[in-house]
Amino acid sequence: MQQQTRSWLLLPLLALTACGTGRSADVKQSTIEQSYEVTYDEGSSQLKASASFHYEDNLGTSLKLTDGSTITFNSTPMKYSNVLNSASYNLEMPMTRTPNMPLEFRYVNNDGEVFVTEAKVPAPTSIKVPSEGTALRGDRELTVLMEGEPLFGEDEITLCLNYEPTVISTADPSVKECLYTKESLRLVFSREQLARFPRGKELTLEIKRESHPRQDNSRIRLEESFLSRPHFISLQ
Repeated sequence: MQQQTRSWLLLPLLALTACGTGRSADVKQSTIEQSYEVTYDEGSSQLKASASFHYEDNLGTSLKLTDGSTITFNSTPMKYSNVLNSASYNLEMPMTRTPNMPLEFRYVNNDGEVFVTEAKVPAPTSIKVPSEGTALRGDRELTVLMEGEPLFGEDEITLCLNYEPTVISTADPSVKECLYTKESLRLVFSREQLARFPRGKELTLEIKRESHPRQDNSRIRLEESFLSRPHFISLQ
């Protein structure tokens, strides 16, 4: 993906800027925000896990674990990467079906304190619209019904309608409209939204479902999502 603790590291706090990457050894544990994400992509049969650490909040300085700190996902060490001064730890593994085994991130800081964050992948949510390839009326609202587990707690579904031309240009730009819900599995694209899309071209509907479990630790953020297979439609 898209939570806290109390412990103190011994090294002094360095001056950190809003940009760049700092060392986690130089900050107090109580100011480190842990962010975790698990995504299962049914299309590629890949489970992806990512972890990142920031000073104060997810917009703060990105931190790199040092001096004995470790992060693993299901006992496997995660690989460090740094893109545009944003440090993260990632792991990918092939899975032929939605994982139902226990999943967990395990972060050990410089003082040997262990923070375990359990994760899961929500059951798939399917899209219910006319058959693929059917040309839908572009001058009417488009109602999309989704079928799956009911939403509860902090669950959220993102439904996006996309148009991606072979070559993006000012004459034929890409278009994306997204809807969000924390309540109903019924969403409606308005006529104004549909008017942005070209007629007779292939569009895709995609779902992302996220679960944000409430935890006692407010410095731990967890996002879990299941990416469904794209559903192809067109507008007339």
